[in-house]
Amino acid sequence: MKLVLVAITVGCESNIGTYRPVGLAEDTGLDLNVLADALADLERCGHLVRDQSTGELFLADFFRDNTFRNHRRYIQAQNDLLRVDSILLREKILTAVSQNSGCGLVVKNQQLAWQVEAQVEDKQNEVEEQRNPGAHVSSKHPSTASRSQANRTLKNWEERPSGIETWNAEDVTAAKKLETDYTKELISAVTQRLIDAGISPLPKRVKRELVTQQRLREIRRKRTEAEAAAQIRLSAPPAMDAAVVARGNQMLERGKRANKLRSEYCTQPPVQPSMHEEELQ
Repeated sequence: MKLVLVAITVGCESNIGTYRPVGLAEDTGLDLNVLADALADLERCGHLVRDQSTGELFLADFFRDNTFRNHRRYIQAQNDLLRVDSILLREKILTAVSQNSGCGLVVKNQQLAWQVEAQVEDKQNEVEEQRNPGAHVSSKHPSTASRSQANRTLKNWEERPSGIETWNAEDVTAAKKLETDYTKELISAVTQRLIDAGISPLPKRVKRELVTQQRLREIRRKRTEAEAAAQIRLSAPPAMDAAVVARGNQMLERGKRANKLRSEYCTQPPVQPSMHEEELQ
């Protein structure tokens, strides 16, 4: 169960803690039935929430362990929330955000909002209310600055030949490094898996998936080596103490000598009595 939770936590590329367990059995090296039991145990223990109808799951402690301190992370979380098909998980995500005030996100009008912008907007609304009692400043739409920043981000989007998506110069640099460090086949397989799971193959996500697969391969390799070593130990003859073997050989020799003496004694002819012994009788 712990291996499955680690694999999900490390492999979760969503910015809101959702995950589609595509290829999870292959990554963990577990049988499908064993994996299903492990997921059920994790859900029963409260570590994750699943929606069987969509095949999605949500890490219950995601917003406790992750923070959103800049506007870019907020935009990523907002975009990933739109990709969640499960209505149940959307509600669970909003509830988890509300329960973790330190994550940097808040819920306003049943939508995610960046805590910094929400505080500024609330302050503006408060000032406006003091100036014009009864006036209402709508908070359903993002600020002009937020919209312009999002538009600039969208204009810079690019899909590289390797399949990695980039949004800015930092992403381009990270993508080039990944394309240098890993083979084209590995990157293509990872980007396709992310796309199939409904996740944008950004450089950070692609790198995390590559590192995850490498760690899981290392785990499987060590487990295989440990099983092979255990099999060798079971098939090998038990180790013997030299002193014990020596004492056993000594006892065996004494037993052989005793058997030889008994055998010689039993095969000797009986002794005839002497004439003097006959007279005495």
